[in-house]
Amino acid sequence: MAIIRRTFPGANASQPNLIMVAGRVAIGATGAVGASVGKLFTVTRTAAGLYTVTLDSNGAVPAIVYAAANLVFATGSDTQTVSILTLDATNKKITLQVNDAGTVDTAADPPSGSILQFLILVQNTVSVG
Repeated sequence: MAIIRRTFPGANASQPNLIMVAGRVAIGATGAVGASVGKLFTVTRTAAGLYTVTLDSNGAVPAIVYAAANLVFATGSDTQTVSILTLDATNKKITLQVNDAGTVDTAADPPSGSILQFLILVQNTVSVG
């Protein structure tokens, strides 16, 4: 029996200088931003249920290739969702909105004890090694 091997290009083969920024932020009372885990970002609450992730980058960010976010709830009965409102490569920012599951497109603070998680893939003009 012959073994067939395939070689797939690495993540940087077609998109040079890709950087993955992953993080999570604890949510306190009234949606307050608590302790965070991860590097290359800061998170601020701009209004009820609205959060801005600002990338700390030494170079320009010509493209935000991918972004995703979710909530880990403090209790199993919570049903909110997270959506990405804006991807702003020029200002290195992503706006996330936590929605109340009962009301479509209505921002609502997640319950205290929840964790907001996100993954952002950007193309950077500076190689990070």
